[in-house]
Amino acid sequence: MIQALERNGLSQDTILVFSSDNGTSGPAANIEDLKSKGHYSSAHFRGEKTAIWDGGHRVPFILRWPAQVQPKSQFTQLISVSDVIATFAELFGVELDDDTAEDSISFLSGLNGKEVPNPRQAIVHHSSSGRFAVRQGDWKLLLAPGSGGATAPTDPQATSQGLPEMQLYNMKDDASETTNLATKYPEKVEALVALLRKYVTEGRSTAGTAQKNDTDIDIMKTHRNQKKARGNRNRP
Repeated sequence: MIQALERNGLSQDTILVFSSDNGTSGPAANIEDLKSKGHYSSAHFRGEKTAIWDGGHRVPFILRWPAQVQPKSQFTQLISVSDVIATFAELFGVELDDDTAEDSISFLSGLNGKEVPNPRQAIVHHSSSGRFAVRQGDWKLLLAPGSGGATAPTDPQATSQGLPEMQLYNMKDDASETTNLATKYPEKVEALVALLRKYVTEGRSTAGTAQKNDTDIDIMKTHRNQKKARGNRNRP
């Protein structure tokens, strides 16, 4: 693709984004076979696609724009792929409707090496089985006892092992999400649950008019901790 852009004289002013919507799927990618060859797609992050851990959600984000972005420069603030909408809207001078891209935050100035005036403060995660997690700063709270997906332990497996119903991690100190700090910092758990409830109540995580949800939202979904019934297992 880059060769085609260069061949047609379009490479300097074309924005090329490389990213993904999830971590790697274990069954589809045959992760065990990849491991045997010395490659693990989740690196040191826990979990894979469908999981609520960062191995299921943290993905590469590479942006190429030779006319504006310095080669090998890095942007270290928290972003979501959903932020591309607000970023491009700002770039092209498009004013988004109040009920459009309610969870998108522009990081345009960061592409030029400048400080983003209103950076993303938090991000909400959602697993394949409908389990929520929310990250704010270095802290990430998972409202599930297990992976929230297919990665072991699943939520029913975690419950049978007697694991707590929620997980709290300090992502700066423990990016692999190995030490659950929920019982040690109950006030942080309470604050993050309150933040997620606020987002749900307002129907958005950015400033603006509150939006209606399509249905009632149960952020805890503790019924998912029990043995799953037959039928569609990934329905939230």
